Amino acid sequence: MASGKSNTQISKILNAEFNATSYSSPATVYAAIWTSTLNASSTGATAGEASYTGYSRVAITANTTNFPSSSGGSAIQNATAITFPSNGGSLQTGTFFAILDASTSGNILYWGSITSTAINPGDTPQVAINGLTVTEA
Repeated sequence: MASGKSNTQISKILNAEFNATSYSSPATVYAAIWTSTLNASSTGATAGEASYTGYSRVAITANTTNFPSSSGGSAIQNATAITFPSNGGSLQTGTFFAILDASTSGNILYWGSITSTAINPGDTPQVAINGLTVTEA
């Protein structure tokens, strides 16, 4: 499974810690499904992002209700389901997932591959509670 932080996110964190530059975490993060491959150099540009009729990124308030605090320092999970809009168009296959800082374009913060998932017309894609794990090694 491929996953990680984007190069943009890595640079923001390193510059904040070692250059004393300010870094503000987004108050809202956005979950997105990709139908093509992501990697550390991927951006929030929508090329390869799901595009079925009705699709949009899902806004998630960054708080301890949606993401309980990490106590072990290595991972955090979603405590509420992440439900995407229903597919009102044609079949698409999700292969990657991303957390971004904007509802459109913006920057990928974290990304990862997912089990190839057919999103058929009428399907409502959902990430179950604790179905998303973001790990720091």
